[in-house]
Parts: sequence; structure tokens; C-alpha cells
Amino acid sequence: MDKRIVSIKLNTTTEPKLIKVAPIPKKGLAVEKNVRFKNLRLYLAEYCDATTIHGMKYIGERGRHLLERLAWTITLAFLFTFCLLLIRQAYIKWESSPVIVTFATKETSISKIPFPAVTLCPEAKFDPEIFNFTRTFKRKQRGEMLTMLPNFDPLGITSIKWLGDEIDLGKDLMLSYTPDGVCYTFNMMPYEEMVRYNDSSNATLDSGNKTNKWSLQDGYPSDDSTTDIYPRRSFIPGFDGGLVIRSIFTNNSHIDYLCEESLRGFKVALHHPCEFPNMDKHFRLPLDQAVLVAIKPSMITVSSELLNYSPSVRKCYFPHEKYLANYKLYTQQNCLDECFANYTFHHCDCIPFYFSVLNESLSVCGPGSNECVKKSKLKYMKIEGNSESDNQQCGCLPSCTSLSYEVETSQSEWRWEKSFEALDPPQLSHLNPKEMHFSKLKIYYKELQFLSCERNERYGMIDFFSNMGGLLGLFIGFSVTSAIEILYFCTLRIICNIKKYGKKSWSGKPNVVK
Repeated sequence: MDKRIVSIKLNTTTEPKLIKVAPIPKKGLAVEKNVRFKNLRLYLAEYCDATTIHGMKYIGERGRHLLERLAWTITLAFLFTFCLLLIRQAYIKWESSPVIVTFATKETSISKIPFPAVTLCPEAKFDPEIFNFTRTFKRKQRGEMLTMLPNFDPLGITSIKWLGDEIDLGKDLMLSYTPDGVCYTFNMMPYEEMVRYNDSSNATLDSGNKTNKWSLQDGYPSDDSTTDIYPRRSFIPGFDGGLVIRSIFTNNSHIDYLCEESLRGFKVALHHPCEFPNMDKHFRLPLDQAVLVAIKPSMITVSSELLNYSPSVRKCYFPHEKYLANYKLYTQQNCLDECFANYTFHHCDCIPFYFSVLNESLSVCGPGSNECVKKSKLKYMKIEGNSESDNQQCGCLPSCTSLSYEVETSQSEWRWEKSFEALDPPQLSHLNPKEMHFSKLKIYYKELQFLSCERNERYGMIDFFSNMGGLLGLFIGFSVTSAIEILYFCTLRIICNIKKYGKKSWSGKPNVVK
């Protein structure tokens, strides 16, 4: 065998060329990322196929075109957004006005509420026959309250009947202080039970026979059907179940035609027994007339669901939630009266005389302060009447259990002369019939029962969630079960798949690794 020697000549003058070598791919990391992506894709597809939300299965269904997936994704996103907007509106309504006043489900008997307090204010403010200027001036200097009001029954002929029985005029008519002067009131609670500070020597008549078993919030005892509870209540409608004041006397000598624009007779106001009479809401009882007054109660109560609401939300106060410095019982009218008294004292350095029973330590406004009192009342009502005013400080919301009385009046001429001719009362034998005037008043309930109103939840928590669930269910089929499914797929199912198949097959598909 021939051996040949091959010589290789190297060209040392040529520069060596650099050869770029691609890096070796990390095959393990790429495979791991691919496994994670497959697990996620398979897991989402499994969720879309199992969930109860409408339309999701078309997004995760295998083999579907991208256009189909995109269309269903946009549809679900639009429906979900629109549903959220409607839920937001429902939440705003729930937050802004959660309370609504509706009619009660059953009627209320008139025996469950007190008969209204009746206040009569004569237009005749004094008796010229007994008025003495010197004596009056001295009493005023001593700071005594002037009651120049004529005697309510100077002839001893006036009678009052309650539930068909005649009652004692002296015990059942109390003196009350109003902007129209000193008046007579029937069925109002004694001042010592209404106000915290009062002069009991002149505030009321004898009230020792009055048994108070009624409260503003709880009403009358359910097991007590007696008729001597105070304030009085009626059990039947019509004349026999009401108040009749007959032969209210007025003498011509008591009439001053320069007072009250020459109007003659009486002002009559019906009000809550726990409140002072508001003579701005009155009707008239003319002379020589018989006036019939049919009462229709108006009561608003509150449901137990609103007990946990704040007063600003439910728009009313329970008796224990609002403290009044001068009144023992909270009502909206009492709150307004106290606030007006404080406002007047701040601007006029005195209070109107009819508020003197609230705080006897404050000075009482005299005739020279009448103009200041009138202007203060106008300014005060302007502030309090505007519920959105920043200057409103008293915040006199209605009572959660409020009671008022609507009246229907009718009147006719009363020929009392003919009646008295038949009766021939001896008290009138020496008097001239042309110098006398008599009036008659009948007040009674119109119906045995009435339909009250009740403050209820407009949107409670249950109503709001029901509304929200109804919208979600209507548009996308979302429910509480759907939320539990999402929580389940994000937690427990993954944990169980890892324990069963390992971390690399957390989607529950072992063939992902293969």
C-alpha cells in the first residue's frame, strides 16, 4: 500500500472569520410556559361550559370561530354594563328615599285615639262692667297675668254634654293661653303634664280627677275600656258620641266693634290634647248660630322596620329621640312653639305672654313689643318653612306617631228665643232678649273607623337585593349560585386538582403535560 503524504498549506495572511452561533434554547422553560397557558385555557373553557351565566359557554366552547367569541364577549359586556347602570339607579333611590307613607292594611277604631281638644276663644276680650283701669294698672305693675275675660257662664244656663251626659263646666273647661288671649279648652292635658316649667297656680284648673293612662306612642291600654281615662275618648260616632256645648252666652255690652274687625262670636280650634291650641287653624262660631262639626281623624304611624333608621332618614322623631327644654312630650307643634319662643326672646328680649307657662323666669312682651313679635314670627316661619335652609336649627320633624283632625262644618240659624219661651228659664226673666246672644256647638266623629297611614320601608335591604338580583338574572342570568361558582373555581377546585393531578396539571387535565 502506497502511503502518500498530503501537505496542507495554511495561509497565515488571511484574517480569521467570526462565526455567529445561535444560543441553545432553554427547552424546559418554554415547555413550562406552554403548560401554564394550556392549563389556563382549558380551565377557562371548563368554567365557561359549567357556569350558569348566560352566553359564557359560547365564548369558551372549543372549535368556535374567533368572530363568534368576540360577538358574545361584546354582548355580555354591554348587558353587564347596562345592568350595573340600572342597579346604580336603584341604589340611589334606596339611599335618597328609603321611607314611603302608605295606607295601613286595616282600619283604626276611634276608640284608639283621644278626642280632640276643643278651644273656644270669645271675640269679646273683656267685660266693661267689671273692668277697672286703676286696679288693672296696679296688677300690671305687680307683674300679674291679666284675665279680663268675661265669665263663660254668667247666667248659669250654659251646659256641656259629653257622650250624652252632662259634665261639670268648672272642672272640664280649663283656661289656656293663646295668641288671641285667655281662652277655654276642653280635653287638653294639664299644663303640669305638658311643660317642664310652669306656674301651677294659674296654669290650670283642678285636674285631680283626671287619670292619664294614654301615651303618645303606645296609645290607650288595650285591656281598659273605661270612659274616665284622660284625655277623653269616644266609642261611637254621631251626636251621642261627641261634645255638645249649648247656650254659650254673649251680651251686647261685651262686644267691641273696633276689635277683630267687628267680627262677633267665637274662634274654635281643634288640636291634639298634648299641644297648645294653634289659633291660626280655627273656624268660627257666630252669634245666634248652631254649628255642627264632623271630625275625620288623620293619623300616621311607623312600622317596626324603621326603628333602626336615623331620624333624618325616616323623617320623624320618636318621643325619646328629641329633647325639648320646656315640653315633656315631643310633637312637631311643641317643637315649633319652643323654637319660636327662643327666637323671639333672642330678637325682642322677651317672650309672648302665651308662652309664659314655658319659662316664668323670662320677661313677658308688653304691648310695645307687639311689632317686634310679629316681625320675629314672620322671619322665623320663613326660616323654618324652608327645609333646605342652612339657618334652620330646630329641625322640628313630625312625630313618628302623629295625629291631627280634619273638620267639616255646617251651620244654621238658631232661634233660641222660641226654645227659651218653651223652657222659660228664670235666669232670663229680668233680661232683654234683644241684648243677648246664644250659640250652640256640636262636635262629633263622622265615622266609627278611619283609615290611617303608616311609614314603611320603600326599599329595604331585602328589596334592594331582590331588585339587584332580578336585574342580573334578567340580563345575564347571574345569581348567588353564579357567585359561589366563581369563588369555587378560583379556590377549592384548583386546590383539589393540584392534590389529585399535581401542580403541572392544576386544570384537572393530566394529558396537558403529555
